[in-house]
Amino acid sequence: SAAIEHTRHWALGSNGKWTSMGIWSDGSYGVEKGIYYSFPVVCSLGGYTIVQNVPVSKAKAEALKVTNDELVQERDTVAKALGIRQKSFEDTHKAWKAKFDKGELPYFHPPALK
Repeated sequence: SAAIEHTRHWALGSNGKWTSMGIWSDGSYGVEKGIYYSFPVVCSLGGYTIVQNVPVSKAKAEALKVTNDELVQERDTVAKALGIRQKSFEDTHKAWKAKFDKGELPYFHPPALK
């Protein structure tokens, strides 16, 4: 299944090949930081790196922006409805990294910050 393959690539690596994964955005390709979005990545032993500078047509870039805007609106609507105060991208990353460094998330490296 896709979920098993996704987890296998993340945990064991993709052997230098690109794969597409829904991951936490670092702002690449104009996607808002902190949104979960599908990116081209290469995985290696619990970590992943977003493949940068993949050519994107104007039509595809417009579609990506529409999707990004919809996801941001959904996030904000749900947060407001539930009374959730959103943390900054940097605060969330710091908390993830602290858990990883303590061994609480041993195989899932937080992404590198740009």
